Amino acid sequence: MTRARWSPGVRSAFGAGARAAVPLALPVIPVGLVLGLIVNETDQVSRLAGLASAVLVLGGASQLAAISILGTGAGVATTALTIAVINARHVMYSARLRSRFQHLPRWFRIVAPYVLLDQVFALAELAEAEQAPRADGERMAHYLGTGSVMAVVWWLAVAVGLAFGDLLPSGWSLEFTIPLLFLGLLVLSIGNLPGLAAAVVGGSVAVAASGLPNSTGLLVGAIAGIAVGGGADRFLARRSIAGHGPGQRASGGRP
Repeated sequence: MTRARWSPGVRSAFGAGARAAVPLALPVIPVGLVLGLIVNETDQVSRLAGLASAVLVLGGASQLAAISILGTGAGVATTALTIAVINARHVMYSARLRSRFQHLPRWFRIVAPYVLLDQVFALAELAEAEQAPRADGERMAHYLGTGSVMAVVWWLAVAVGLAFGDLLPSGWSLEFTIPLLFLGLLVLSIGNLPGLAAAVVGGSVAVAASGLPNSTGLLVGAIAGIAVGGGADRFLARRSIAGHGPGQRASGGRP
């Protein structure tokens, strides 16, 4: 977006996206702090590498898994495979957003995947569902406003964790932080019965599976929520089709 295109509508959309991200960015702070604490406690990853990963990867669950696995002495191939599994959900996110983004400028299509976090995707879906179709500039601005807040909060949280990790309580744990963060994302989808089913099942499974290694409970919860929500959506669609089947007449005449 050039200066000429930075219209009041675009500025308003950017601000709306940024404000919408703030409530979802707050739970990210303790995750970033704990990541910094973990980096301080491991001998396998330096502080500089930990900070660089926060900027380059921009993914809490995958970063935590990578540091945990590298700390056990595992190889690069095992670490990369684990990260790929944890981030598999982003393929679904990209497929969902493709129809909206494929015609947008190349620079945006390069930048957008970098900030395609769970929270950014959830808010993009929510904004699309609640608002009338917007101009491309406003859609890009809203997305980038959301992504900018999430990225900056994550960078700062990890940096503070790295700098002051020794001062954090030693009993801090991510056992419930990430599942509850995921549950908050699912709550955003509660606009109908399938969304409610996905939120309840996905959040419950994520919390129940929080003890799985390498934060894979998040992935398990995501799969469970998507499966149940998709199944509920298909069930309701079939019921709707059956209720308007060929046996019914559009008019009120006698058969």
